[in-house]
Amino acid sequence: MTETSVAGIYFGGNGASGQSCRVSPTESGLKVHIEGSASVFLDYRLLTVYPAGVNDKYICFSGESDGKPARVLVSDTRIIDRIALIGAPFQVITALRSLQGIRTRRSIYRKTTLAGIVGVILLTVVSIWLGFDAAVAWSVRFFPVAWEEELGAAASDAILAQDDLCSDPELLQAVDEIGLRLVRGLHKSPYAFQVHVLDVPLVNAFALPGGQIFLNRGLIQRADDGFEVAGVMAHEMQHVLQRHGLTQVVRQAGFSLLLSFVLGDAGGLEQFIAANAAEFATMSYSREQEARADADGVDLMRRSSMDPSGLVRFLEKRVREAPDSAEVTALFSSHPTPASRVQALAQLSKAGRQAPVVPLKANWPRVRTRCNP
Repeated sequence: MTETSVAGIYFGGNGASGQSCRVSPTESGLKVHIEGSASVFLDYRLLTVYPAGVNDKYICFSGESDGKPARVLVSDTRIIDRIALIGAPFQVITALRSLQGIRTRRSIYRKTTLAGIVGVILLTVVSIWLGFDAAVAWSVRFFPVAWEEELGAAASDAILAQDDLCSDPELLQAVDEIGLRLVRGLHKSPYAFQVHVLDVPLVNAFALPGGQIFLNRGLIQRADDGFEVAGVMAHEMQHVLQRHGLTQVVRQAGFSLLLSFVLGDAGGLEQFIAANAAEFATMSYSREQEARADADGVDLMRRSSMDPSGLVRFLEKRVREAPDSAEVTALFSSHPTPASRVQALAQLSKAGRQAPVVPLKANWPRVRTRCNP
């Protein structure tokens, strides 16, 4: 028996049960050596091939021998390479390669289905045991930063499709100066922060998962100095670092999209975030999330050698100017009253060690009125 033969099961003649055999590929067909019986030959020109058995365990070669139906089941996939190497007809080799792809896809489908079942069970157990909010927190904890950045990019593309960016070089340089000082104050971060200035008159700022921060032109124009803008930026950076936006997205996306994360698929969440990108501009966080972003934002301002009262001065001014406006309502959407947040921020900015403040280089009275050259 040659080394090119593989084990198989032969069905032919009047026998309903299979017989053990060895299958040897030749240039024109398969030579089947049946244990305790004569050999038979299956011509490639008369063969059809297809998967057979539980989980497509076998390759079935079905044809004729001496004018009678015959078939051979082979589980050893090396026979495909051996048939190709021996110089079999191209049509046969193509059919076998196609069969190999079908078996692979079916195997992946079965594994994915099993993973889906396990994922459903796991997520259901976590949700029942700890509650849906705990399941959200659990998934956010293990959410890859790379995925978070992809989600933020999808939302950013959707936002920029609707609103224009300010492009004045002096303004952007001034904003970049603040951003660089804040990043240095962090010392270490998994995110590559990017700051954009939207040509939008509404006073607002918001952050996307993954580190993209948007400031509206209206906010910059109403800031008396760069430290007020810096206070807003420091606050938004904390929402990113603490994954508050991502938590809200996963919670709003619901059980089905949470399951897509468990299965290792960011596509569903990415589609959801792109379709709901506009909501980031008005997203409401819990009182606890806002309080923590305020406290850590003030601390970041100190570590960046910037005036920690920047945010509270900006908010105090907005409340005085338009206490009942939609802008102020949006700024304080998660708090019982604007006054309580301002008071808490004022206490935070005065507490702790008062580090020296290093002035900003930009001429803010001039740059704040600019947007496009």
